[in-house]
Amino acid sequence: AAILGIARALLLSLAGRPVSARHLVDDHRSAIGPGDGPLGQLARIVVAEASALTGDPVLAREVLAGIEGPENEFPSLRALAWRTRGSAEAARGDLGAAAEAAGESVEQARASGQTSLEALALHDLVRLGRPRDAMARLTALAREGGQSWLAHRFAAHAAWIWRLTVSTPLVPSTLTVRRWVAAGSSETTDSG
Repeated sequence: AAILGIARALLLSLAGRPVSARHLVDDHRSAIGPGDGPLGQLARIVVAEASALTGDPVLAREVLAGIEGPENEFPSLRALAWRTRGSAEAARGDLGAAAEAAGESVEQARASGQTSLEALALHDLVRLGRPRDAMARLTALAREGGQSWLAHRFAAHAAWIWRLTVSTPLVPSTLTVRRWVAAGSSETTDSG
């Protein structure tokens, strides 16, 4: 039950429901055990993402400590942790660091063959105002099949954003950061 609960919590977080995701992790905390195994790490990633999306990037960074590093034997969790680090950096207001973290997530996901996670991290680059950095690879992923529905949607969004930025350069601002956090979270007090 804990495995399904944490997987559902991750999906809730990715769907912009961080408060519900955090509640679900809390509901399964006793069954998860220590945070070092894969289930514990995934739970920590969900808590970190929820923290970032609800305005607590400091807690997000603390919770992620030790998951992103090369000592982590689970490459897909390492890639997901780097993606979450990007959310924390964006919530902190550092879009450059957020883009660097998203880029690292892309590389980690690609190296471990996690194409869905790679597409998600590439889309983070698009949302951070760097569509050209992501568009070619998203298009390639869309053509490869497998994850085409996700990659097609993200590639189309990258192309649209890129067309906008050609005529009006995107300048990261406080408003951009607020939109980043708001786009990741459709709830603020939902109890699950």
